[in-house]
Amino acid sequence: MKDPAPDTPDVRRKGWGRTVLFSQFLQPEKVEASIVKDWPALLAWEEGWEKSWERVKDRLFVSPVVQVLVFSQAPNTVMKWVNSVCEWPFQQIVPAHFKAPVKAGPREFREAFNVCFEGTKNAPDQQASKSDDGPFGWLNQFLRSSPSNPGYKIGLPADELAGDFETLRSFERIISATGFVKSPKEG
Repeated sequence: MKDPAPDTPDVRRKGWGRTVLFSQFLQPEKVEASIVKDWPALLAWEEGWEKSWERVKDRLFVSPVVQVLVFSQAPNTVMKWVNSVCEWPFQQIVPAHFKAPVKAGPREFREAFNVCFEGTKNAPDQQASKSDDGPFGWLNQFLRSSPSNPGYKIGLPADELAGDFETLRSFERIISATGFVKSPKEG
């Protein structure tokens, strides 16, 4: 049995990076699930995993596991929800699991979710919404028209993380082929 790693800030950062990658991709490209090879650890991390971590950290994004396995099943429903949220005049987001709050408004929120709409018939409503006529209409218009410089990147570079997405895409193919999850009927 291996001795536990010392409790240092560097070891904690390394552990956090690995935890994030595993939770977002289920099996990132540079990890092998192995009970035999690295007992008692169940995950064997290969060199190079840090590149994926660098591409994920300090970003506002939709969780890949939720994007691929859940939201892809009902993109029009997700789009309607995103459009309704973007009618609110918010200026920050509190993510469920990461650094918070994030300075972001409707534009950044929508941009983070754009990945969910790739390949759908209808593009998200980027223009004026019915809320522009309401009591916060002037604020909504301002938030959409003001220059955005949030200090972080929005979305994930999927092409650079293709290997990390591989397991999720395999699950997605199985779900679709078997009909294990029935997609809602969308208009």
